[in-house]
Amino acid sequence: MKNIKWLISHQPEHLFLRTAKAFAKILEEVNSEYKIEILTTGQYKAQYDADFTRDKIWGLIQSGEIQISQTEVAELAIPTNDDNFYVFDMPWLFESHAHARRVLEGPIGKAMNDRLAKQTGVRGLAYTYSGGYRTIGSDLPFKKLADLKGYNIKSNSNPITQEFWKSLGVNTVKRKGPVTELVSELQSHMDCKDTTYIRLPQAKNWINTKHSLFLTDILISDSFFKSLSEKEQVLFVEAANKAARLERKWSQDDADSYEATAKENGTTIHTLSEEDIAEMRAKAQPLYEKWSSKFFPGLIDGIKKLV
Repeated sequence: MKNIKWLISHQPEHLFLRTAKAFAKILEEVNSEYKIEILTTGQYKAQYDADFTRDKIWGLIQSGEIQISQTEVAELAIPTNDDNFYVFDMPWLFESHAHARRVLEGPIGKAMNDRLAKQTGVRGLAYTYSGGYRTIGSDLPFKKLADLKGYNIKSNSNPITQEFWKSLGVNTVKRKGPVTELVSELQSHMDCKDTTYIRLPQAKNWINTKHSLFLTDILISDSFFKSLSEKEQVLFVEAANKAARLERKWSQDDADSYEATAKENGTTIHTLSEEDIAEMRAKAQPLYEKWSSKFFPGLIDGIKKLV
């Protein structure tokens, strides 16, 4: 029996757990030699390293001590010092889930994951969601884009995202220290959050912008991956892609369910007007002009052609 550790180091844990369990089931059905040991952060600390913190995860995967984990795609720009990994957070990049699948599962997605392996020793296997499309969650009664101007929004650290919100007159704030409870995400230092329903289910008010997808990547130690036979490598990639497709579908179903039950749960979801959509798209255009020159040639055009 060959044991593989999959460490869950992101919140909310249940989103990442279900992906890991799906991968384990798929892989173990085609190769019973492998047993996936799925560990939450708490379990890993209790069993292996009491001093573990999330910032250690990258080194653990590089060394092969942890074989598999997941992370937000935009965060891949940090260990690589490579702006190309910011591209998937471009506002209004993906026109549909089908468009995203063609990009993520096609040559572009594969090239990005191969690029990651060459630069870091950590390989991307397949792209997942963390709730699907981002929207704007708040406890304040925001109804339209103009209502956000002058307020504080919590977004990811991607400089493109930061620039986008600032161009719309919204102040971006960065989280201070780790957040261990989702309920703490809306407090006095922020008025709203650029996120997905499932990552902030307690928010009482949403502006349904769907301006970008919250993407994550299943990561594997490249040294471990290269130790596999060619046949085993194919099985791992196939299992990851199958699990990723399931996860992306689950995220879509979660979003649909959240919207269907929002009213009875005391949550209001506002549909973005055509005027607001036009304004957001117009503000995104200068970012495309600026960042296209920072990405490798043809990246943006290649993504857009797959619509």
